[in-house]
Amino acid sequence: LWMALALSENARITCIETDEKNIERAKYYFEKAGQSHKVSFICGNALEVVPTLKQTYDLIVNDIDKEGYPLILPRLVERLRTGGMLVTDNVLRQGKVTGPASDPATAAVQEYNRLLAEADNLWNSFIPLRDGVGLSVKL
Repeated sequence: LWMALALSENARITCIETDEKNIERAKYYFEKAGQSHKVSFICGNALEVVPTLKQTYDLIVNDIDKEGYPLILPRLVERLRTGGMLVTDNVLRQGKVTGPASDPATAAVQEYNRLLAEADNLWNSFIPLRDGVGLSVKL
């Protein structure tokens, strides 16, 4: 909602969410704030939906199930315009990513972080805020 409030009137947000109840709740608040005209919702799995999108985006926020992080990265980068930013939540997993993975989600985030580090078309930085926020700019 805060992003929509900060955007110009002609800017648009696309939200992909698997839970219809979350979409309905979000629609209610966007409508209440007078921002519903800026937002479209797609109910589905981001791993399946993102490849069907045709447009490019200035900003993409990635917060899907952690096990899907390595799989979605190339799909997100493809949809990101040059100079656009990819924001990824949970890249530090409370520091768990620095040692051997103790669960599948941590292993997936470690792989995602490795892929980010190896990508020659992204500039990356991690912010140690809570569970870690990754910022990646497409070069």
